[in-house]
Amino acid sequence: MESYYRAVLDDAYERFKDDLEKTSALAAARNYEGSDKDLWVLLVALADYQVSVRGKLLPMLLGLSDYLRASDKSITEVVTSNRAALHSFEWRDQPGNKRGWEHRFLKGDTFEGLLSALSYLVQEHGSVTEFVRSIYQGDVAELVFSLAREIRKGASRVVKEPSRLSKIAPDPDKGPNERSTMKTLTLYVRWIVRREEPDLGLWRFVDLSLLYPSINGGTARTINRVFFGKDDGLLRVKPQNWRDVEAARELMMKINPEDPAKYDYVFSRPSILGYCTRDFVNVHCQYCAMQEMCKASRAPKPVGEKKALKSPEENAMLDRYQAQQGKRVEVVDREVPLGRYRADAIIRFRGNGDQVAEVERELNDNAVGQVLKYRYEYFRLKKKMPKATIIVGKIRDDELRRHLESELGIDVVVV
Repeated sequence: MESYYRAVLDDAYERFKDDLEKTSALAAARNYEGSDKDLWVLLVALADYQVSVRGKLLPMLLGLSDYLRASDKSITEVVTSNRAALHSFEWRDQPGNKRGWEHRFLKGDTFEGLLSALSYLVQEHGSVTEFVRSIYQGDVAELVFSLAREIRKGASRVVKEPSRLSKIAPDPDKGPNERSTMKTLTLYVRWIVRREEPDLGLWRFVDLSLLYPSINGGTARTINRVFFGKDDGLLRVKPQNWRDVEAARELMMKINPEDPAKYDYVFSRPSILGYCTRDFVNVHCQYCAMQEMCKASRAPKPVGEKKALKSPEENAMLDRYQAQQGKRVEVVDREVPLGRYRADAIIRFRGNGDQVAEVERELNDNAVGQVLKYRYEYFRLKKKMPKATIIVGKIRDDELRRHLESELGIDVVVV
């Protein structure tokens, strides 16, 4: 099953990575091109918690990076000698001409402590990268903990109270049951190590197979439901600690040992978009990219021994589809046995692989269940993940169509 899980997750990653680049704090991390980008990305990552990303964090950080570019300043210069600039820059695309740094927790002397930490890293080590090079010995967990210690050391020149210091970087030296998930720092290391876009690939000396997933309560809930069918699976949802990060990494290593941190966003997305809610009554499993592999999914299931193309009308719809596609289509095989099922059609496109297709008079939830089952059975038999298509005569629910195309990667074609 691990190969199927990986195929589903890789497919979802490809669809979602543009959204990740545009709608997460990673968009701000990428919007800076100075030679001290490692320092800028650290600032972005440390600010990325319990603040609305689209409403506040991105407009603020994108505005700051725009200001640095326009004024030909570096983030190093600002945190070491020109901090007044942090109170005057304009936010990007924000009504009311908002200005300056604003954060729910990183404010007052806590914010000054953060700036002190960044300044300390540069003054003591030359750069964040040089510090990490000096301590990295093939253990990414220890890399994260060492970075947290150094940040706290620099921040403690301003912030003395441990609880406020932990708002900048959690204490890595607590016992194993008390140590936090280090979410902002595992996120930082993931952004800066992974080579595949939209991540940045700045630290080529760190082996990405050693990375740890970035875990929060929503991500943990989704992972538990997908793999264990319940909220109290392998990971704790609340409260969490570093052992949950280790457990998530162990699970991801079974699916993708070369890149275990790859699917952070895929697992966090159902919670972010409200599909996988705390209350099972309000879940929207039919919109989730992982519904077919999820043991807790309540999405509509296929009907079993369904006879394909049960009416002349549906055959005619497939004829119209084939005519629409023209020379792009090489072969259309109808009523193809796939395990326990019979796919309405398998369509081979010239130079673009196979698609499994369900034909229905009207778009409905059952069609979704059917075509996802065809996709799974095709993968199980041929070890390749086909594209899924639903061919319909009409659509009453445009929202369902949008979700199917964006979240599940299913093409919906009206003929």
